[in-house]
Formats: sequence, structure tokens, C-alpha cells
Amino acid sequence: MIDDLSMAHDNLHRELADIKRLIGKDKHALIKANIALNKRVQELEEERDEWKNTAQSYYMTNQELREQNKRYREALDIMLYHADNEEVIRDVYGTFVGKAKGR
Repeated sequence: MIDDLSMAHDNLHRELADIKRLIGKDKHALIKANIALNKRVQELEEERDEWKNTAQSYYMTNQELREQNKRYREALDIMLYHADNEEVIRDVYGTFVGKAKGR
């Protein structure tokens, strides 16, 4: 009877040791995976910030181009309206070219 209990105890002790070893490995694997995922999250956040900056830059460039196109249209409208007055056309053109070069 004592031998049976001792053997059962030894078996349970080995099983418990195996379980602890497996859990330890699983914890280690989970920690490694978590570290890898955290690194990837940081990479993605940095990439997102870069894309955000790029998008902002494109937005600003687009706004500047819209403003420039608006000025072009206004100048062309004035020039078309005064197509018969060469002096007005020269003034508008000079003002327009001056603004374009003076940016």
C-alpha cells in the first residue's frame, strides 16, 4: 500500500513537473510573441505617422495648387474681358508673372 502511494506520488510529481515545464515554455513563447507583436505595432504606428505626414503634405500642396489655379482663372477672366485693351492685358500678365516668380 505504501509502495503504491509512493509510486502514485512520484507519478503525480513527474506529471506536475511536466505540466510546469510545458506552462513555462508556453509562457516563454507567449512573452516572445507579445514582444514581437509590440515591435510590429510600433513599426505600424511609425509607418502610419509617415503616411499621415505625407498625406498632410499632399493636402497642403493641393491647396496651394488650387489657390494658384484660382489666380490663373481670375487673370484669364480679366484678360479675356479686356481682350481689346492691350495695356490691361500687359498689366495683368505682369502682375501675374510677378506673383508666380515671387512665391
